[in-house]
Amino acid sequence: MVLGACQRRPLHDHRIPHHIADDDAKVSFESDHVAIDGKTGKPVADVTRYTYHDADTSIVVSFERQKTILQAILTDRAPLLKRIIAQLIGFDGAYHRFTGKVTVEKFEGGVRVERFEDHAIWELMYFGKTRALTAATAATVAWGSRSKSTAD
Repeated sequence: MVLGACQRRPLHDHRIPHHIADDDAKVSFESDHVAIDGKTGKPVADVTRYTYHDADTSIVVSFERQKTILQAILTDRAPLLKRIIAQLIGFDGAYHRFTGKVTVEKFEGGVRVERFEDHAIWELMYFGKTRALTAATAATVAWGSRSKSTAD
């Protein structure tokens, strides 16, 4: 994820590459409205949010899924022998592509000082088994520097 210090330049200046997250210990991740995808069997969230905290400054990047445009099981196009081997070793990778809204917000001292919103496309890949989705984790799944991941 490309997140980081804005270096006294406005967040909305698209000509300047931004490096927001330079320390993963300062980044948290959360997701809301998580459900199991019918085709791949993997958990997919309607909202994913990355938050970078540094002293009095926070930058929040949120993705709100509006449409799933691709779902693929990674072994579907593999030759039969490779599909059998993948099944034997427990590989059940999946790939998703979504469209929706991305919002970037900058907070200083808890007050929002900047906000940018646009249409976005993003991807989600799973390379291993996912843990069972329970009612508690279906409501809100959170991980990052503050808690553990629900996906391997």
